[in-house]
Amino acid sequence: MRYPFEAGSVEYRVAMLAGEEPLADVIVVHRDKPFQQAAFSVDDFEELEGNEKFEALVEITPVAIDDVAAVRSEEFVLEFGQSPEKPAAGSGQIVRALVEGASALLTRSAFEEAVSDGRPGQRGSEDRKGYITWKGEGGGRAVRVLRPALIRQIEEDWAGRGGAVGRWVQTVRTDGSPVGPPRFLEIERGSCDGSIWDRAKDASRRFASELGPLGLLARVQIGRRATEDAYINGWAAALEAGDPELCLHGTVEAFSAHESGSAFAHKSESSGCASLGG
Repeated sequence: MRYPFEAGSVEYRVAMLAGEEPLADVIVVHRDKPFQQAAFSVDDFEELEGNEKFEALVEITPVAIDDVAAVRSEEFVLEFGQSPEKPAAGSGQIVRALVEGASALLTRSAFEEAVSDGRPGQRGSEDRKGYITWKGEGGGRAVRVLRPALIRQIEEDWAGRGGAVGRWVQTVRTDGSPVGPPRFLEIERGSCDGSIWDRAKDASRRFASELGPLGLLARVQIGRRATEDAYINGWAAALEAGDPELCLHGTVEAFSAHESGSAFAHKSESSGCASLGG
C-alpha cells in the first residue's frame, strides 16, 4: 500500500501546549506507515520543577509548508510527579455491595468494629482496575465491588469542592469514552427559603467531608447516622421548597460530541453523590 507522502518527505513539529504557552516540542520525520508517532519524555520538560499540573493539548504543524494549517488535539490533564502506587488487581469474589463481605465476618463484634464509621477502614483498598476490595477476617474470603472511574472522578471533585451544590456535565465520544474531565455546574438557590438552603448546603459539606478516599461504594450503612440523616432530611426539605432544578444536584449529564464540535444531551444518570439524596 502506498501512502500520500514518501518516507522522509515531510517533517512535523509536535508541540505540547498549556493554553498558548509551549511546554515542549519534538520534530518527527514522516514514516512509510499508516500512523505517525511522537513521544515525549520527562527530559523534554527539564525547565519545569516536576510537580506542575496543566490542562494541556498537542499541536501538530508541518515544517516549512505554509498552506497547511496546524491541528490540535482535545485538551487533557498533564501532571508531573510520582504517581501514587495502587496495588495490582485485587482478588476476591465480585459482589453487588461490600456489605456482603461485612456480613460474612464470623462474630457480631467483628462486624460492628469493621463498619463502626460506615467505611471499610483498613479492610478496604482500591486496585488498579478500580475494584474496592474488602479483606476477610483472618485471611478469610475477600469480596470486591467495581467503582467506575466516572463515579470516582465525581466523588473526588465533589469532596474537593467542599460538597458544593451542583451537577456535572461529561462530554463523550460515540464509543462512550470521555472527552476531557467532567465539568461542574453550580446550582443557585433560586426560590428556596434561605434557612432551608443553608441547611442543605451545610449537610452537603459535612457529607462530602466524610466520603473518604474510597467513596460511597465502600460504605457499609447500618442503623442511622447523623451525617446521612442530615443530608437526606436537608435535601428533602430543599426539594420540596425550592425550584425543580434542585433535583439535578449530584447528577451527571452525558453529552455526545459530534465531529464538528457541537454537542447534544443524550443521557443523564445519577452519580454516587446523589445516591443518598433521594
